[in-house]
Amino acid sequence: MTSADVGLCFSESYAEARGKFIAAASELKAEMHSLPVAEDEEGRYTIDIAIIRKPGKGVVVITSGTHGVEGYAGSGIQLGLLRHWQELSIGVTAVFVHAVNPYGMAHFRRCNEKNVDLNRNCLLPQEFERLQTEDKLATIYGSFDPLFNPTVTPSWFYRNVAIWPHMASYVAAYGFGYIKTALVGGTYTQEQGMFFGGRELQKSHVLLRDFFREHFGKVPAKEIAWVDVHTGLGAEGVDVLLGNFEDRQLMDEIFPKVEGEFDGFQGGFGNSAIERRCGPGELDVNSGRFSSSQAGGYEYTVGVLSGDWVTSWFPPDSGRALLVQQEFGTLPSLAVARALMLENVGFHYDRGNHDFWRTFTRDAFYVRTDFWKERVLRRGMDVFQKMAKGAELSQRRLPRKYNRVGEGTRSPVPAVIPEAKEDHLRIIGLPLSIISGSSGNWEASIMNIMRFSQETMLQLLNDNGFQAKYACLAWLEAVLRIAGIPHLQFYFGTTAHDDDGDDDDATTTATSTNLGYAFVNTLTHQDALAAMEVFQGYAGWGQEGDKSCEDLKAVCSLRFVVDLPDLLQVGCFCISRFTAVMTLSLSVLLGCVMSQPINPAQGT
Repeated sequence: MTSADVGLCFSESYAEARGKFIAAASELKAEMHSLPVAEDEEGRYTIDIAIIRKPGKGVVVITSGTHGVEGYAGSGIQLGLLRHWQELSIGVTAVFVHAVNPYGMAHFRRCNEKNVDLNRNCLLPQEFERLQTEDKLATIYGSFDPLFNPTVTPSWFYRNVAIWPHMASYVAAYGFGYIKTALVGGTYTQEQGMFFGGRELQKSHVLLRDFFREHFGKVPAKEIAWVDVHTGLGAEGVDVLLGNFEDRQLMDEIFPKVEGEFDGFQGGFGNSAIERRCGPGELDVNSGRFSSSQAGGYEYTVGVLSGDWVTSWFPPDSGRALLVQQEFGTLPSLAVARALMLENVGFHYDRGNHDFWRTFTRDAFYVRTDFWKERVLRRGMDVFQKMAKGAELSQRRLPRKYNRVGEGTRSPVPAVIPEAKEDHLRIIGLPLSIISGSSGNWEASIMNIMRFSQETMLQLLNDNGFQAKYACLAWLEAVLRIAGIPHLQFYFGTTAHDDDGDDDDATTTATSTNLGYAFVNTLTHQDALAAMEVFQGYAGWGQEGDKSCEDLKAVCSLRFVVDLPDLLQVGCFCISRFTAVMTLSLSVLLGCVMSQPINPAQGT
């Protein structure tokens, strides 16, 4: 595909993209539908749908523009597919949904005409109500409101100079993952805030739901494969697939990771985030502080356009739709956050100059270079074609027993686990001292594991014969809290069993042949994710069949403790963080004193 051909697939405005889409689909004599969403003095905004039907089973869907401004990438992919349709071998019905959020796409906003983030809006009425009154994340989001949602139009000096140390001071004080979790989790009360999830289901979702129920309501959900295209997360031009944990095995097989080009599949969707966010217990936002993956920080994000939501549009008990979000990287994370903050404050407090403010989000979510466009088009078309093949597979879904822990039947921990043969092991690159403990009682320090993983591991262990509880040494917890490092400690015990089969306790002894899992990581969350990958094969999160236990660092009748080098590392981290906070705080104070609001037209 030549650079000129690539350029023809992309557009500079919603009107141009819509015109190209309708023309390309009409040339193929596709079945066309337009769903009016909104209208203002600048024109009408519609979701346009093209259907190319095939007689066989299976439906593959590709949506663009759920996040408005991000629609230019998805629209480009859709145009590429339509322009080259005759060259492709697609054996299933294809549905192209252009501009789910047409208003946002036209105005280079992520949210819709009501300032609602559509990717945090797929909720039931009772869930909206619960998030209004019980959302524990609301307080945390609100504490960052001056940073996320300023109410004064920023000066030239602030938006080009002072904003960087301002953001950096927050990152140094709280950790990037902490702030990211609070931000992407969104708000359901701050109507002018970034990532506002709304108070009711938005018109775009109602229209799409009703359309699919009318036109595809008899198609089994298991025959639906869906790609929702997004931009903004990750390195420029590198894409990642985000979806349900249940689909990990299938996704890993279809889409192997390609270094420097494709970051693989990262599972994360699920319904349990509502309960963690609104249910009893503390909200542990610290769990995402060092998350370096694109999916990191989304542990508490709800209302996502997920397979569970889409599945509800099709016949009950007909399986589960396979849905992934393809996310293309653009700018560094802080640059993207800056763009969102500036566009949002400009939209709400300087509407007359919004043409200026929206250039920040346009440039942050739509990289208009030949390299980026070519990468987006090539990777997007490849993923669509492979998802279409997946829609043809009648047995592609994993059995329910391989569902994520907490949402289905749990698969058993393997009965045979090798004992450690060494007194010192290196787990995920960090040295750990191992001290023999009493039979039937083991201790493990687990750091930088998401709170969801804490709950999952505890539940999994208890379901498989362990007595597991959360605990932590007071002095170690104090050190780690001062350092700002998420940490977990578990005590693994064994379930007593009756040797002679009667009901008395006289001959009851403790089992000593089973053991818990221990993953230790002091500072790097990416390493913790790698450790979780090992655990997933045994927890039944997506790897079916036999797997060698040799790579699992499991130890019987041993005690794990953090050694001196790790504590020194923690100490150095504390000192460096304190120094950074003080330095950047002074920089921000100086910048704020020197800055004066000026007209944006004076320069960028």
